[in-house]
Amino acid sequence: MKCTYMLISSALAAAISPSLPLVSVPDVPSVPSPKACDAQNVLDNCLSVQGKVLAMCSYSDWACKCQAQQSIAGCFNNCPSDEARAANEGQVTVFCNAAMRAKEEDEKSSSKAAKTRTTASAVPTSSSINDAEDEDANPAV
Repeated sequence: MKCTYMLISSALAAAISPSLPLVSVPDVPSVPSPKACDAQNVLDNCLSVQGKVLAMCSYSDWACKCQAQQSIAGCFNNCPSDEARAANEGQVTVFCNAAMRAKEEDEKSSSKAAKTRTTASAVPTSSSINDAEDEDANPAV
């Protein structure tokens, strides 16, 4: 559970509730942040650059997002114990699976469209039937 403390100036506290006594708030010790890795600046720069690449991917371009997220995950090779590494690797899985499904759907759509075109060209039209009847009635000499 995370607690947030707010310090109120004595003037503000008196203005809010002049009849209540002022109580001093003890200093809250700061919690040390996890030690950054030795290459933290390299990681931060890499994440900044690759994050911009990811941002340039269109909303539904999963192949672009997959590739960009793989590059972002590669940034963590500079700081392998960084806590965000696992989440980014999970995002690679999400984007790359979506890219694979989108590619499969595109291939199915292309295959269906090709079959439809082939079938449509094999179906005789009324004009091709009329032309054939004319040829039967007037054979070439």
